[in-house]
Amino acid sequence: MHPGPSKTVETIVAVFVPPACRRSSVTMTYSQFLDRVRTGQIAGVIVMGSNSGATAAICRLKDGNSVRTVLPRDYRDTLVAMQDNQVNIEIRDAASEPLQLLWKASPFLLLLGVWVFLMLWKFSNSSGQAGAPPTERFAQPGRGPFR
Repeated sequence: MHPGPSKTVETIVAVFVPPACRRSSVTMTYSQFLDRVRTGQIAGVIVMGSNSGATAAICRLKDGNSVRTVLPRDYRDTLVAMQDNQVNIEIRDAASEPLQLLWKASPFLLLLGVWVFLMLWKFSNSSGQAGAPPTERFAQPGRGPFR
């Protein structure tokens, strides 16, 4: 019996993605986050810099679990609360993830590659000269995209 697709994906992620790069699926609200900071339940926070209005943060709880939250644009008061409660704070610039742009653009790049492949395949099959490069096919009078 073969494992299902979700089990296969989980196995691939577990093998190839380091634990530090995996996203936590558990989230908490900003109010819950502040309550946990004030009660001393947060061990460390990684604040991901951003140019948008909100700032993502990954929180490591003292029990070892990780959760995600979003901080407001101006989170100075939050930083003071974290420092007062001895929370380890790490601030990362959005540019510190060099492959993040490529990862986010990958669906578009894949779609673009499929489109280019299909267009080349269409032109090679419709011209009557399946193996000829596009420059040779379009050099003949009456052939090409602008007949």
